[in-house]
Amino acid sequence: AGGNGDGIVNPGENIEIPTWVKNWGNLAAENVIGRLRTICPNAVITDSVKSFGTILPGDSSSTGPDGYDLTVASSCTNGYLIPLRLFCQDQNDSVWQSNINIVVGTAVLNYADKVVYDPEPGGNNNGRIDPGEIGELVVVLRNTGLGNGYNVSAMLKSGNPRLIVLDSVGSFGTIFYNTAGANETDRFMVLAANTIPQQTSIPCTLHITADGGYTV
Repeated sequence: AGGNGDGIVNPGENIEIPTWVKNWGNLAAENVIGRLRTICPNAVITDSVKSFGTILPGDSSSTGPDGYDLTVASSCTNGYLIPLRLFCQDQNDSVWQSNINIVVGTAVLNYADKVVYDPEPGGNNNGRIDPGEIGELVVVLRNTGLGNGYNVSAMLKSGNPRLIVLDSVGSFGTIFYNTAGANETDRFMVLAANTIPQQTSIPCTLHITADGGYTV
């Protein structure tokens, strides 16, 4: 709720947490109230009290779809752990505590590989950019984070004036966690100057952005 609906807790999202509790004892727990708490500075519980009713021995009860509500700070990073504690109390003032950990996931996108296209006319289609050629560049990004990267795009910048970037923006679409994606349908375009010697390595950088304020 209030997020992108992918089942992953992302920074800045409002999270709905439907919760089940089970009575592991031999007696019924009557009129159980569950209160969710946290001491985490990067999370705010906005709906913290739920009624589970009477729970018979060995039976379970849930909040239903309208669970506890949690707002996650936008400053949380990939793998950030939000500790929660659930206090359940019955009408006899018996109290049970349960620890619940919520892990925040974001995309973590890094360069993995590249493919060069230098088709005719002007190129010799040998898979590299030779002096004087215009080439198309496909970059592969790998997502090593715990969250998905949505609307991923990147800007290519050359570190040498002899390699001119003619089309600096490439779109990658969605790159799911633990997968890779490429700008195959929106390639970068570069021009190699005639003065570049063969086998010259030209440093380049990528500025990567995605939904949710992701930038690197």
